[in-house]
Amino acid sequence: MGIDIEQANAGFLMIYALKYKEGSEHKDPQRLADLMARNLNNEIRRVDGVGTLRFFAAESAMRIWVDPQKLLSYGLSITDVNKALDDQNVQVAAGKFGGRPVESDKQLTATFKVQGLLESPEEFGKILL
Repeated sequence: MGIDIEQANAGFLMIYALKYKEGSEHKDPQRLADLMARNLNNEIRRVDGVGTLRFFAAESAMRIWVDPQKLLSYGLSITDVNKALDDQNVQVAAGKFGGRPVESDKQLTATFKVQGLLESPEEFGKILL
């Protein structure tokens, strides 16, 4: 048994930002913030020496209205709704191409991801309880 103590400095060592190319159509700052939150921040947190990552933007969110009486009539609870949301709204790696074990002449490793995160009210409406 023991204690592991890590010290992190409160000052900023690095700040990163994303922006659209000059002249790009469909500039959506919320989409960039969501990309950072879902894809980049976790990778940065894994870098040796990174103590804390502070995110100065808001992730995308979807508000879901629930009729409690209707939910009860089906014998379901808010816990059931939350579990269904957690189970059916995830981003997972679908697999790797060129990962180990691999022949020595392979020069590419790629991770494939599948569409798992729901984005529209219609997609959330198709969640099975």
